[in-house]
Formats: sequence, C-alpha cells, structure tokens
Amino acid sequence: EEAQAVRTRVEAEARHRAEQEAGAMRAAAEADARDIRDRAEKQAQELRTQVRREQGALEAMKAGVVAQPATIAKDAGSVEGQQEQAAEIDWQLLLDDATEQVAGWSVIA
Repeated sequence: EEAQAVRTRVEAEARHRAEQEAGAMRAAAEADARDIRDRAEKQAQELRTQVRREQGALEAMKAGVVAQPATIAKDAGSVEGQQEQAAEIDWQLLLDDATEQVAGWSVIA
C-alpha cells in the first residue's frame, strides 16, 4: 500500500513536470513565432517603402523621358517594361516565400 502511494506520487510529480516543460516549450515556440512574424512584417514594410521610392524615381525618369525625342522614349519604355516585369516577378517570389513562412509559423504555433 505504501509502495502504491509512493508510485502514485512519483507519477503525479513526473506528469506535473512534463506538463510544465510542455507549457514552457509551447510558450517559447509562440514567442519565436511572434519574433519571426514581427521581423517578416518589418522586412515587408521596408520592401514596400523601397518599392514606393523606386516607383517615385521611375516616375521622375518617365517625366524626363517624355521631354526627350520619341526614339529615346520608346527605348526607355521598353526598359521600363522589362524592369517592371522583373520587379513584379521579384515581388511575387518574396510574397510566395513570406506566405510559405507564415504558413509554417501557424503550423508551429
């Protein structure tokens, strides 16, 4: 009877420690996920700011090109189209990467 009581107490203590460790691990994983999400949001904001800055520079270049002869405007338009297409592809790749990371975080969380 005494051995049974000791065994029950030891099992209860072990269960309690395991629950505490699991809770601590869960809290740490949630904190890590929040940190990663915050860094990703900051990076996304920086990218949006950079895109706006580059769009402003492009608009300024476009305004200067309009004043140039038609051949220069045609060449610049071709380059601009290629740049826009490349930027769209880069942006889509970044968005896809971020989407995959966020999906991974929600699985972890």
